[in-house]
Amino acid sequence: MVDIVFIGMVFETFIIGIALILLILILKKYIELRNRLTLYLFLIFLNIFFGIVFSWLSKIIVLTTDIDYIYNNPNARYPNTPIYWILLRIVDFRIALDFLALSIIFSYIFKVNIFEESNNKAHKIIFYSYAGFTIFFSTFIYERGNTTLDAFNFFFMFLLVAIIYIPFTMRAITSYKNSKETFIKKKLLSLVLMSLSFIIVILNFFIDRILVLMGSPHFTIFYFLAWVWVIIGIIFAYVGYIKPKSKEK
Repeated sequence: MVDIVFIGMVFETFIIGIALILLILILKKYIELRNRLTLYLFLIFLNIFFGIVFSWLSKIIVLTTDIDYIYNNPNARYPNTPIYWILLRIVDFRIALDFLALSIIFSYIFKVNIFEESNNKAHKIIFYSYAGFTIFFSTFIYERGNTTLDAFNFFFMFLLVAIIYIPFTMRAITSYKNSKETFIKKKLLSLVLMSLSFIIVILNFFIDRILVLMGSPHFTIFYFLAWVWVIIGIIFAYVGYIKPKSKEK
């Protein structure tokens, strides 16, 4: 039987390849247009790309070292050194989630700029405080084998995605309905599809984690679907919003 970790590593290798191609295309478009909103989208996708890379690295570490996923070897003990401090957080997807949180921070900046929202200082303080808390929790509130902390970590990340992308989706849908220009409507529709894709991404990760905590084998179908939806979301943004040439907002 083929090791599921090896399958995950091969799968994410393809995902990384596709994401890298899309990133290069987006970067070329930004260099051509020098558009600030395109830059924000590039930074969103760049941090997601690093999240995929660190998820892929977790599998490389498991396949090539004595470090295993906690669910496969709950009694394993590792040296309390800085290198293992980093490696264990990579293996347990904490670093990957940190980059996903950074992508959501850039999503907030993109949302504020594209919809020309007022500079609400209270809202900004609340958002950045919660985003900082989520990254801090993911990185430092960590105890190997503590499934409760693991579940809370994914739940906090799901909330972070929800508080940005649900309002973003609703605002984009409203703007889509109110717009009279076909060109603008197509761009807004692509952003709606992108934001829905990213909500589905974190929802799939959350479901995968809950199933694993309930005893399912590591890496359920929802884990693989999450990365597929990442690519779908980036494609929606590139084809519908970034690639079109005229009337850059």
